[in-house]
Amino acid sequence: MLILRVTHVMATHSLHFLLVAVVGPVAAMAEKPLAKGIQDSSFLIEEAYNQEPGVVQHIFNLPSFFTGHAHETMPRFTQEWPVFSQTHQFSYTIPYAFTNNANGLADVRLNYRLQALMEGEGLPAFPPRLTLV
Repeated sequence: MLILRVTHVMATHSLHFLLVAVVGPVAAMAEKPLAKGIQDSSFLIEEAYNQEPGVVQHIFNLPSFFTGHAHETMPRFTQEWPVFSQTHQFSYTIPYAFTNNANGLADVRLNYRLQALMEGEGLPAFPPRLTLV
């Protein structure tokens, strides 16, 4: 039989350690200012910013749909390339479909996006996109 005894001293030190481990980093984060240069891209809707010069973004999506006995998985690979500056961007998307009936390459998309507006005081970023399927 194993008996575990927790003394008042042990409990106090454990509680103190727990408070320091949890509250310490949170308090330190609250003291630091927000990082400069980070912009909200709201990428869950659509990215609000083109890539900076010299930065290529690789995106891999794996949407899967299962209904009854049918299933469809369509992995998509996208690369976004700046064209000389952040104002212009070219990207392409290559999807491949896996379904119950057939597998194969789906519609490839070629995209051009113009960074029409950058975020400013009371002004949202706005990059309209033109897509050739």
